[in-house]
Amino acid sequence: MDLIALGIAAVGVVVAYMAWQYPRHPAGAQPAKASGGASKPNAAEPVAAATAEAKPRSRRKPVPEGVVFGDKVVIVPGLQQGLFTHAGHIEWQYLSGQVYGWIQREDIIARYHVDRPKVANGPFRHFFGSDRETATIRSPISGLLLHSYFNDFVTWPASVDEIDDQDMPIAFSVLLPDDEPPPIKPEWTHRRAIQLLEDNKDLLFKDSMRWTRGPMPEDAVARLFQDQRDAQCLIVDALPRFRDYLEEARTKYPELRPHLKHLL
Repeated sequence: MDLIALGIAAVGVVVAYMAWQYPRHPAGAQPAKASGGASKPNAAEPVAAATAEAKPRSRRKPVPEGVVFGDKVVIVPGLQQGLFTHAGHIEWQYLSGQVYGWIQREDIIARYHVDRPKVANGPFRHFFGSDRETATIRSPISGLLLHSYFNDFVTWPASVDEIDDQDMPIAFSVLLPDDEPPPIKPEWTHRRAIQLLEDNKDLLFKDSMRWTRGPMPEDAVARLFQDQRDAQCLIVDALPRFRDYLEEARTKYPELRPHLKHLL
C-alpha cells in the first residue's frame, strides 16, 4: 500500500508540474477554424538574444503621418496546430494590447518555443526539466493591426475563394495602406519557427509533452509540414468582413477616424 500511495503522489507531482510548465490556450481563445526563393533559414535563436530582441512593447504604435489606408485586409497564417503544439509552445498573445495600432513590416508578431527534455526517454522525462529554444515570427506587411493574436490553425484555405463571410480564419489580420507592397511570403516570415521544429523533429515521434497525444506517424508529420509551407497570406475586402473591428477601432481611438472615414 505504501508503494501504491507513493506512486500516486509521484504522478500527482508530475501532473502539477506539467500544468505549470506547459499552459494551454485560455478559454475563449480558439484556433483558426477555416478549412482549407527565401534565404536559407537560420537555426533557433539563442534564448537570451531572442528574449532581448523580442521583448513585447507595452503600448500600441500610432499610425505614421501621411499613411492612407485602402480597403483590403491581409490575413496571416499562424502555425499548424497539430504539428507545432505537439513538441512546443506558440506565444500567440505576443502583441496583446496593441490592437488598432501600427505594425511595421518585419516586426516580431509571435514566438515559438521548443522545450527539449533533459532526460531523453521515459514516461517521466518532462519531470526532470528541459532546455528551451526560441524562434520568432515576423510580420509580412505594414498596416493597422485589427486582430493581434497569432492563432494556430488546423487547416488553411488555399485561396480566398475557399472562404465565405461565415467561415473566416480567426487569425492575425492587418488593414493595408493603399500603397503597401505585396506581403512577404510566410516561407521567410515563419522560417525560423519551421526550422526550429525541423531541427527537433525527433520529438514529434515521441509522446507529446501534453501527455494527450502519442507519437506522430512519419507520413502525418510530412503532410503537416507541407500544409504549413502551403499556407499563404490571404488578401480580402475589409468590408463587410471586418466592419465590427473597424467600428470598434474608430470608437475606442477617435484619432483613427480620419484614417477610416472612407470605409465607414
